[in-house]
Amino acid sequence: MKQITRFILCLGILAALIPGAASSQAQDQITIALSPATVGAGQPTTVQATVTCPSAQCSGFKISVRYDPAMVRIDSIELGPYLGESAFLAENTVDAVTGTARLSAAAMGGAPAATDNVLFQLNLTGITPGTTSLSLDSLEIVDASGNVLPAAGVAANVTVEKTSDIPLFVPPDQSWELAFSTERDGNREIYLMNANGGNVRRLTDNPALDDFPAWSPDGSQIAFVSDRDGNPEIYVMNADGSNIRRLTNDPAADTYPSWSLDGSVILFMSDRGGNNDLYFMAADGSNPQPMTNDPNSDAFGEWSPNSSMIAFTSAREGSPEVFVMDRDGSSALKLTNSFGATAWYPDWSPNGTVLSFLSEREGKGDLYTMKSDGSDIKLLGDRPDPIGRTDWSPDGNFIALETDRDGDSELFVVDVNNGTFFRITENTSGEFSPAWRPLRLVPCTIRTDRQDVPVHVGPGRNRGLFGYLPANQDFTVIGQALDDKDVIWWSLQVDQITTSPGITSLWVASTDVLGKGGCGAVPPVEPPPYIPGQPDNPPPPGTWGPCGSCDTCGHPGECVTSPEGLCLWDPSTCHQPPPPPPPGDNNPSCVRLGVAVTPPNGGSAGALTPGNCPNTTGTYTVGTVVSVQATPAGNCILSSWSGCGASGSANPISITMTATCTITANFLCGPD
Repeated sequence: MKQITRFILCLGILAALIPGAASSQAQDQITIALSPATVGAGQPTTVQATVTCPSAQCSGFKISVRYDPAMVRIDSIELGPYLGESAFLAENTVDAVTGTARLSAAAMGGAPAATDNVLFQLNLTGITPGTTSLSLDSLEIVDASGNVLPAAGVAANVTVEKTSDIPLFVPPDQSWELAFSTERDGNREIYLMNANGGNVRRLTDNPALDDFPAWSPDGSQIAFVSDRDGNPEIYVMNADGSNIRRLTNDPAADTYPSWSLDGSVILFMSDRGGNNDLYFMAADGSNPQPMTNDPNSDAFGEWSPNSSMIAFTSAREGSPEVFVMDRDGSSALKLTNSFGATAWYPDWSPNGTVLSFLSEREGKGDLYTMKSDGSDIKLLGDRPDPIGRTDWSPDGNFIALETDRDGDSELFVVDVNNGTFFRITENTSGEFSPAWRPLRLVPCTIRTDRQDVPVHVGPGRNRGLFGYLPANQDFTVIGQALDDKDVIWWSLQVDQITTSPGITSLWVASTDVLGKGGCGAVPPVEPPPYIPGQPDNPPPPGTWGPCGSCDTCGHPGECVTSPEGLCLWDPSTCHQPPPPPPPGDNNPSCVRLGVAVTPPNGGSAGALTPGNCPNTTGTYTVGTVVSVQATPAGNCILSSWSGCGASGSANPISITMTATCTITANFLCGPD
């Protein structure tokens, strides 16, 4: 055990890495060589790692194998016979996001069995046709005393050949889950399963149709459609299938629910007005209101990730096309032009920068992506099968979909980065309407092993250079934006790099670094403005000035950094300080509550609790619990509260007064 402990605590060293499968080695050279392999796409194979170790002195190993996860998938690692049957296994992990497999093991008793030279075996599946390399990224070998031995690694190529097989999907995170509907038990019901197709659980059990599951943002509830009471209506249940409640009650068909970001509003499709339109209601089903009112069909509405926009399908200009509109149903804009073909089922990427949709512009239902402004339309993969409803994965790297490939509808996943398809289900009955369960993603972080990755004060090579990113450290990403070349740049957490108060924004090109975690769900942010001019050509007078001017108006946080690294401010962002309190409100133990509404015509709101501060009007002693109630206008609902620490959509709401503040009732209104 002493030798094992010394092995685990031993610091790693990088060995010489030798490309190719063949190499001339000295007689006493310690090597670990990976075997080349040829495999069909969607089919399994093995790659062995053999060790050459004179005098059987190699007792412990710590190895890292790098591979391209877009080309092959490493399903597992198995120890070979070299270390013996009772070898101690310290680490055996596969990271499908970064493409890294790690193995640490040691022989029990010090000496390896050495009955065979196979140290370990990689069980892998071919994904994308082509040739890729498996390399030993790091390698450490120790003897029975824990001494590090010099060693070399020999890489190998894996050739993936084209086949008709589709590999099974292995999610980057085993906690990923999908809700879906299926007819595997006779009629269509809602089920839940792991994203790899395992651990299938039935959630509904009713002779009627149950379909179109839609997760609440916190993953605790599922809205769905059922005709169990005579016609399609929207219901909601807990994530385990319990506590089913009916939300809509109308003779028309109410379908296709979609939750707002805060879970307070549900958008849905209904023909209660004579043709399909979009409606919205509070999450408890109260106060349903029309969102659109067009003589042609409006259908398949989806909130954007921040709930500021809605994507939907509309035939208002002829054939069905994808549109977007503001959250109140105004400013509808057509994004697609399918030239007489249809475009439907729009769906937002988790960061809101991309929309996927289905279209028959090539004569069959294919999956496409485009930027959220309708530009850069791309075919995603090329399947000869009709495709149904889709849903983006939480990390933004995959889209789940239903497709009729084998004569019945099955669930698949497509990699949005390369168009590779993976299978989730394989059942003789139909599988429909996949919906990823929301999850709390690991924050997006980036790192580099280089010393020359530039960090800029804005997104773009034309922005000011701040410095260079330290190598082999993780940095947290807090936002993203496109530069003038349409390259994604990551906005970094500034205090991890500098403590200078004049630097408020630092960016690095995504192409220069390796990202891990939930990078596909990083939200877009507004970058600092590009300010033309050099230090010897200052901005025009009255437009930009030194940051000290911001201190004058009390808003130093609103300064920006110029492309040249100058700290500047825009007078238009400096606001007047709040007005002094009315006479008599100078009691330090009293605080004032303001009540506001937005939009102004959305309704009214006011405090139900009278002020209790002596000798003042409308103020409260610190710690007082105040009840505030909102009254929506006729075509509006209360969407949420904000300010004074309030959130959610409870009405009335109770807040505890700790300081002077303003609470705002946020209403969502349909068209007048």
